[in-house]
Amino acid sequence: MKLLELSQIRFLLRTPWSTFTVWTGIVLGIASVVAVHQISIRVDRSLQNVTPAHLENVSFLLEKPNLKAADYFSLRRAWRAGEHPEIRWLMPVVEGEIRLRGRGVSVIGVDALAAVVRSVGVPVVGIGGIDASNAAQVAATGAAGVAVIRAVADANESREATRHVFAVLEANKPDFN
Repeated sequence: MKLLELSQIRFLLRTPWSTFTVWTGIVLGIASVVAVHQISIRVDRSLQNVTPAHLENVSFLLEKPNLKAADYFSLRRAWRAGEHPEIRWLMPVVEGEIRLRGRGVSVIGVDALAAVVRSVGVPVVGIGGIDASNAAQVAATGAAGVAVIRAVADANESREATRHVFAVLEANKPDFN
């Protein structure tokens, strides 16, 4: 083993350019790894400060773990009753995206649906995540109807789930015209 080490040292001393090239390669490799890591940290920090397009003019974003539809609708009722005059716009933003005609579309809540219903001249149907807990609120946007799919399809008793949604809609008397 000693002989091998001595021969390597003698080679490195007799060929200084080879030695320089080897050490330069090692140093540049380490420097590259460190630089990429530092750049990735900066990019990550920059991306954390970027506002998603659907939240461009939003000044505050409130988050709550395990947010239920009932939580949003109770806040919305209080806001519409004038309890929070400092809030100008209230809309749940569901994290996620759907593909529509090849484009990614952010999924949003009933206030945005109401704005769409008011702005287009064609019937609009509320669809996506609708169940008995929020069907009346979706219908109250002025939508021409509601499509309840997963709440019925995933229910153990589909007929009972359908009856429950109809009962909620009937109790709140939406006007589907």
